[in-house]
Formats: sequence, C-alpha cells, structure tokens
Amino acid sequence: MLRASLSRSTRALTQPRLISMSAYRQYTEGAIRSGGDTFSKKEKAVEDHFFHQQEVAKLKKLHDQLAHMEKEVFQSKERVKEKLKEHESKSSK
Repeated sequence: MLRASLSRSTRALTQPRLISMSAYRQYTEGAIRSGGDTFSKKEKAVEDHFFHQQEVAKLKKLHDQLAHMEKEVFQSKERVKEKLKEHESKSSK
C-alpha cells in the first residue's frame, strides 16, 4: 500500500503540468505582493512583462511549427495528386 501511494506521488511529480505561466503566477504570489509600495508594483509589472514576453515567444514558435506542418501537408497532397494522375494515365493506355 505504501509502495502504491509512493508510486502515485512520484508519478505526479514527474509528469509535465499543462498550466499557463499566468495561472501559475497567480498561485505563487507571496507576501511580498501583498505590500502596496511602489517597488512591489514596479516589480510585479516587470515580472508580468517578462512572462508575457515568454508566452509570446512560445506562441510564435507554435505558430511557426504549425505553418511548417501545413506546408508539409500541402506538399504531400500535391504528391498524392501527381501519383494519381500518373496512375490514371498508365491505366488508360
């Protein structure tokens, strides 16, 4: 029973978490954020900007990957069309 519970807990730690950084930051804001002084507001703004830039970079990378995959799919469809035309011309002779 102990082995099973340890196995589940270690599995949960090793599996990747699919949570955005903005949601993660909301859960990790600590006592420093509760202060209302100018420094903490500026620090929050800097951190928010940094994480926003990170998310933009991730989205750009995903967009580029999608464009590349769409190009590959288009090229594959074109090759299939060419093969079908070749096959039809051979079978009609």
